[in-house]
Amino acid sequence: MSYLFLTTVFPLCMIFAAVSDIMTMTIPNRLCLLLALAFPVAALLSNMSTSDIAIHLGFGLAAFLLGFAMFAFGLVGGGDAKLLAATAFWIGPAGALPYLLVATGLGGLMAIGIIYARNMAVPITGYVFADRLLSQNTGVPYGVALGIAGLYSYADSVYLTAAIGIPFP
Repeated sequence: MSYLFLTTVFPLCMIFAAVSDIMTMTIPNRLCLLLALAFPVAALLSNMSTSDIAIHLGFGLAAFLLGFAMFAFGLVGGGDAKLLAATAFWIGPAGALPYLLVATGLGGLMAIGIIYARNMAVPITGYVFADRLLSQNTGVPYGVALGIAGLYSYADSVYLTAAIGIPFP
């Protein structure tokens, strides 16, 4: 049962966040809450020490404050800020640099592509999500980049190591 939990909850949440953001330009609050509440369970199942759990929780809180500030200045949407914080619980400080580099790189490429597509003479596609994405009045679904970066960081995490039976150092 722990194998199933450790190998599915986080990846499925990241995939759902990315798909939801590109389709509706929203990341459900319930998804971010599920991700945050599932972290302590995953930490215990992977035999993470209490000091490491505390570090991850502190890192998640710091990410929440950063995300809130970015949201307040209009740099990201509220769902993106909450997803960043919930993901930070899982990846902790050790996974932060790869996560942020991948999210920033993918987000930048995605923004350039969307801006380019919006400036072309694009007819109405007939698909609600595509028309919303191509509209000049909407932002960029940054949850896609955050979700992919989360999957990238998770591939090298203690949770997968624990799931396949390698003890956490």
